[in-house]
Amino acid sequence: MKPRHMRNGRRITLNITNSLHKLRTDSGKTQQQTSEELEIPRGTYATLESGSCLPTIDMLQDLMKVFKCEADELYATHIVELVTVESKWD
Repeated sequence: MKPRHMRNGRRITLNITNSLHKLRTDSGKTQQQTSEELEIPRGTYATLESGSCLPTIDMLQDLMKVFKCEADELYATHIVELVTVESKWD
């Protein structure tokens, strides 16, 4: 997920990656099997795994139960990049 925002002359890019794909494949499950355990549509699970959307607190707790892990193992890598945009008129 890469939302881009401008604030005070800076472009902020936020990349949030997750380990859902690795945890799922390591456990030998398909997206369909995982989504059935979570009781959500497969497409919804696919958006979580791709990082297109973030889980709610309740979903995060369900993911931790399914994968038997802690939250930081699901969403451990956060990269924030600040890029200063300078004007030639400054």
